[in-house]
Amino acid sequence: MAFIDTVAEYTGMDVSVDDVQGFVDMAEAYLTDSGITKDETSPLYGLAVKMLVATWKDQKVPTGGVDVNAMGFAGILNKLKSAVPAVTT
Repeated sequence: MAFIDTVAEYTGMDVSVDDVQGFVDMAEAYLTDSGITKDETSPLYGLAVKMLVATWKDQKVPTGGVDVNAMGFAGILNKLKSAVPAVTT
């Protein structure tokens, strides 16, 4: 299943009607600005994106106005920030 489809399923959005990609792009930009490396294959990263999209969709909160502590998000951000990148040779 494509990443955008997993986000749509989690949030109850319809890819053919809702701007799921726009929300995903905003969430990924938020994470990047927070020092998180984009990795759509990471379950934790995927959850962070889904949580942001669900919050913004349901609460109609502007990108800069999300209260990450209210949704238990701070722990996820900290874990993602402390993740050791894979060593490639």
